[in-house]
Amino acid sequence: MEIMTNVEDKQFLAMHRMDVTSCSMAGVDRKLLEKETRKRAREKANDRRKLQEADKSQQLEAHGDLTEALSSDSSLSEGSDTGDTDEDFMVSSSVSESRSTPNTKRR
Repeated sequence: MEIMTNVEDKQFLAMHRMDVTSCSMAGVDRKLLEKETRKRAREKANDRRKLQEADKSQQLEAHGDLTEALSSDSSLSEGSDTGDTDEDFMVSSSVSESRSTPNTKRR
């Protein structure tokens, strides 16, 4: 900086060292600013979504452990009390045989 003879150049260099944007010949890059703003908003939304999912999964795990314990107890008691067998839920084969031949139109 001692080598410089022009006072304006010295002032410009000093200002540029303090604040880069103050000595810029161009204005603010609006497209870049908008892009960065959208990116920050998207990242914040992703962070919020991740936190919500983590909270929801913790709640489901806590609730799921209780539900699983209750459902395993109830399923054991239901099957032995009712006496249902697999034969009660069988579908007759006559329904499936009648649909095996497709209806086709002849010209």
